[in-house]
Amino acid sequence: MRLASEHAIATIAFPAISTGAYGFPAELAAKMAIRELRKWLATFPVFKRVIACCYDDETEELYRSLAKGT
Repeated sequence: MRLASEHAIATIAFPAISTGAYGFPAELAAKMAIRELRKWLATFPVFKRVIACCYDDETEELYRSLAKGT
């Protein structure tokens, strides 16, 4: 995120990693990702759009609900 910010990138995407693969708890992985993204966005407010690339509907719903704070 720092490098993208330095290059004035306004949109960035991240894969929803470890949300079900290899037995890692999907909810924990999503919570960690959302927490870190929020932290980085507070530090680098240049981003206008952040995309989480989810691999299935269940993961998408999980990310949506966590991003809304529910």
